[in-house]
Amino acid sequence: ETYQPFSFLLLSSVYFFDQHERTGQNSTLIASLFVLGLAGSIHLLAFFAFPSAALYFLISGRLRRPSDIHLRRMIAPGLAFVAGFSVYLIQLLRMLRTFPIATVMGPVAGSFFVRDALVTTTLLLLAKSALYYLLLLVTQFGPVGLIVGVYGWRVGSQAYPSLWRKAVALYAVYTVFGI
Repeated sequence: ETYQPFSFLLLSSVYFFDQHERTGQNSTLIASLFVLGLAGSIHLLAFFAFPSAALYFLISGRLRRPSDIHLRRMIAPGLAFVAGFSVYLIQLLRMLRTFPIATVMGPVAGSFFVRDALVTTTLLLLAKSALYYLLLLVTQFGPVGLIVGVYGWRVGSQAYPSLWRKAVALYAVYTVFGI
């Protein structure tokens, strides 16, 4: 099962990123991006963490101008991400020695997603999928589970606002793109 280690690594990345925001240490940002790269090696859905981060910065009102970003401080975290993702890249290079690139990269690279999912998606279809997802949540967790979940979201928003905004951003992006 790929989703357990993927989820663990994705949440570990969020944990290290939260530690970076609290302490400002570059080592925790390096750890966050390395672990995110490992998550990307397991499942390419990890790349949705980047739009989630953008949404988080938008929600928290912390969007920065490009001139405020210190590029020199981003070199080591960027290399850490590539190092974590290198597990996937090595496997990809090994496969390309045997198979043509069209066979290997087809739907994996997202051409299926872009061509079929984004082009044909309408607002009505998105709303229908969201309602279907809500029905799935109700049948999977039941009313008691949903009440406990809503309570947890409410308490979390007050007790841990920064983590709550990160969770909202991740949930929103992964739900929209998962539909």
